[in-house]
Amino acid sequence: MTTPFNHKTVHALVNHHSGTASLSISQREKMTEIAEESGYVFDLKFSTPHVIEKKLKHLLRKDPGAVMIGGGDGTLNMAANIMAGSRHALAVLPLGTFNHFAKDAGIPMDPVEAFRAALGGTVANIDLGQVNHRYFLNNSSIGLYPDAVNERRIIQRRLKVPKFIAMLAASLSSFRRYTILHLKNVDGYDQKNILTPLLFVGNNDYKFKGPAEIGRESLAGGYLSIFYTDPVSRARFLRLSLKVLLSSDMRDKILSNMVTKEFVVDSFKPHLRISADGEVFKLSPPITYHSRPGALKVVVPRKEP
Repeated sequence: MTTPFNHKTVHALVNHHSGTASLSISQREKMTEIAEESGYVFDLKFSTPHVIEKKLKHLLRKDPGAVMIGGGDGTLNMAANIMAGSRHALAVLPLGTFNHFAKDAGIPMDPVEAFRAALGGTVANIDLGQVNHRYFLNNSSIGLYPDAVNERRIIQRRLKVPKFIAMLAASLSSFRRYTILHLKNVDGYDQKNILTPLLFVGNNDYKFKGPAEIGRESLAGGYLSIFYTDPVSRARFLRLSLKVLLSSDMRDKILSNMVTKEFVVDSFKPHLRISADGEVFKLSPPITYHSRPGALKVVVPRKEP
């Protein structure tokens, strides 16, 4: 059976800042045992995201085949932006808080089982979303969410309050000054101009699975899914947001949804905050979104015959 790991060493770079990145000694020993049984040496390194980025680039120059990255969606986003379009495959060790990408890729949530599945896995070509020069694995958003995340970080630094309290205060603050976004040139639709205060862009088709959980059945559909709302007053928008969270029936009535391969976002503001896989940064409009089919190789569990 062929393996994604070309050499005799399984290189694993783990973000020690991730939500659950502290692998127990017994888990590390079990992974080492699994690797040895398969004829590999297990090289596990804990590092900061900045150091992981440098080590990953170094490993790719040595052509090690697949490289395993341990962390959450933000860590995997960093790796995907380095590995996109290359012949190297990304193996995932899910160690974040939510692990959205790993769940959608069918990777076991238990780190030891994810490791075992990777060693016996196969390589799949999956799509990436792209916002200007940045790739994303899961989703991107503009408007209230990235603004609230940025405000939450400021509140936490200043007041030293718990994350959920800071996020609540930040969300209320963002509601008072949200920006209207202008969606243009939506590929495949006659209605090419849309105004909205809230934009969610998914890499492939997102479906709601519960009150606040969404996911994808495919990572290789070759398109983006867009969710947005019509412009309304701030008070009405807050009421509608609560209804979306509490009722799946109301969600379909309030949120508009379409699929497309590319589109443009414009705004009167000189800069907009963007969220991509939870990482927030600024871009100057107009901002272009594209689907990049098959842009990343990922190690996924081998399907049973």
